[in-house]
Amino acid sequence: MRVRELMSSPITAVTADAPLSEAADVMATRGYTTLPVLDRDGTVIGVVTEQDLARAHLAPPGPGATTPDDGVLLRGSRTVADVMTTPAPCVSADDDISSAALVMLDADQRCVLAVHNGQAVGIVSWRDLLRALTSR
Repeated sequence: MRVRELMSSPITAVTADAPLSEAADVMATRGYTTLPVLDRDGTVIGVVTEQDLARAHLAPPGPGATTPDDGVLLRGSRTVADVMTTPAPCVSADDDISSAALVMLDADQRCVLAVHNGQAVGIVSWRDLLRALTSR
């Protein structure tokens, strides 16, 4: 089975200059665990995960801060670029799904982006792979 047969498409993504609060809101309202990060031309430059956002929120406070993030996540004064994972785990949309599984394992990520000519065309999660395996 090919990645394109399994991937979710179209994708929801953010740009690197998006505030962390925007990424957190998209994840929370849509139930996503990972968002692709794209440049202005739509090229994949990274991913931001729930774990990245949690780390940003729980980071040690800076001088004069009174809470772990001193409201940084909620104020939106930090951007996705500050916490995103690069490079993004990617496979070709034409790859076999076993390639997607190996990339996710190697990158320790819950999903992988499907790309074509550098552009994200879909996303595949562990849940998608498990559904494919159990439906055979």
